[in-house]
Amino acid sequence: MAVRASAETSAKAVRVALAEASECLKMHAGKASKGPKGPWTEAAAEMKKSQVELTAMEKKVGSVTENVETVCQTVISSKTGQISNAVRTAIQKKGSSIEALYKELAGGDVDSIPDAKFVTYLGSLKEVAMSSEQKQLVLSQFGSSGVTRRVFCEIMERYCICVKGVAMTPDFDIKDLAASVRKLEVGEYVEVSDGPKIESSGLTRVRARAITDNKEGWVTVRGNQGTPFLQDTAKPCYYAAEPVALQDNFVSADAKEVRRLKVNEVVEVLEGPRKEEMGNTLRGRGKTCNDGSVGWFTIKSKTGEVFAEPGKMSYTVSSAIALTDSVDIKDCKVLRKLDKGEVLIVLEGPNEDATSGVTRIKVTAAKDSKEGWVTVKGNAGSVYAEESGRNYVVLKATPLQNKFSEAQAAATTVRNLAPEEAIELLEAPREEKSEAPLRMRCRTLTDGKVCWVGLKGQNFKRWSPHYKCVSPTALMDRLEVNDDTQTTRKVNVGETFELLQGPTEEKELGVLRIKCKADKDGAMGWMTISGNQGKNFLECIAPQ
Repeated sequence: MAVRASAETSAKAVRVALAEASECLKMHAGKASKGPKGPWTEAAAEMKKSQVELTAMEKKVGSVTENVETVCQTVISSKTGQISNAVRTAIQKKGSSIEALYKELAGGDVDSIPDAKFVTYLGSLKEVAMSSEQKQLVLSQFGSSGVTRRVFCEIMERYCICVKGVAMTPDFDIKDLAASVRKLEVGEYVEVSDGPKIESSGLTRVRARAITDNKEGWVTVRGNQGTPFLQDTAKPCYYAAEPVALQDNFVSADAKEVRRLKVNEVVEVLEGPRKEEMGNTLRGRGKTCNDGSVGWFTIKSKTGEVFAEPGKMSYTVSSAIALTDSVDIKDCKVLRKLDKGEVLIVLEGPNEDATSGVTRIKVTAAKDSKEGWVTVKGNAGSVYAEESGRNYVVLKATPLQNKFSEAQAAATTVRNLAPEEAIELLEAPREEKSEAPLRMRCRTLTDGKVCWVGLKGQNFKRWSPHYKCVSPTALMDRLEVNDDTQTTRKVNVGETFELLQGPTEEKELGVLRIKCKADKDGAMGWMTISGNQGKNFLECIAPQ
């Protein structure tokens, strides 16, 4: 820390002197270039030589400060690795979690762990050998607002990505690969919980949890011949490209919305993405019994929800016949005349009268729900009504559509079917194959909510803690935007920044803001990602 501070102070002083010298040369450059040969020519040559020396000195200052920073980062990386391993070991012994430890040190809902409290905790870890200055050096990476949740998790958690298919085994020692938990596929993310450790055969192994399905086991990091299977990577995170529902359940049909993610809000992946197993939609084509509307309707949804069930047999009047109030054809009253084409829902029968030789059924006329008896076959063989199939009874309101696929772009609703409505089946029910949706369990960076979300189209994009300015804006000295807020400096299009804290919601304006450091000059401050009217000021740079 002392060397770094000394180098920064010296570099600043040298750069001021270099700027003054350069300005002095500029002031006299015109005279030297226009002067006659002789002393002026010599002066011009001397000034040119001086400018070369200034340029070389500027490069040397940059090289020295860069070397100092490289050494500091090496120390930080080494000590951070020690901290990570020691903390993960302590958490395992305690049977706790990184999230629980963060809440304990931060004190509930506090946005960050105070530096002093974090240093005290490090002092309690026997495995971490660090001087006071080394602790301050590590803390210097976090900024002045303490150790935030994101930074804490970055230090303590270790993630890898599978770069070559490899088996995950239940035991540390490789004895029987046939007993593997499963095979990791290229591109899968795992969270390391133990290791790396050297196995008896010389292989470097880690215990890890597969993010996709939460399976745990031991995985080889690198083979005996140097073939890499796992590579260190950042924790997989996404940001919402559009408002997305946060839900409380993996099964979307049973899930309730907790709240909606704002555009540009960031989530950490805890589990998934994985497919939600779903059945196929069962669809039937039918004609409504009350008004003759024809179309496709859902009998059972892909989630298993039943909208219609088989009802009674149906007959269609083929020749005008009377609807009567009694089964006895000799002693009955005519209720009304049935017209050709009318649909009848069977309530009872068919019954054949042995004396008269006619076949009768008790029905409900779909046209007006009038109940009565009707002759379907006379004693001379005349047919008055023919069986036309089995009706379905609607249990829940559902649309009657003109296309088989309810998701088809050209599909339109003929009308909505009401509960208890009868519909005559014209074609046997058939399945519409469903594409299993991708779901992932995640934690929001803004308020720490742990929920499930669905991945659909481009509603989520991969996130990194690096942003680019896409519309002129300003660095400000605080999160809140009010009369006391000061502008640190203007920001131009194309400038890039590293995230230090956030994204955090500014309550008054309802916008997401980040605390960041400019790559160009190290300036720090708060900026708005996008305004409440949707205008983007910053754009996340996709991770490599």
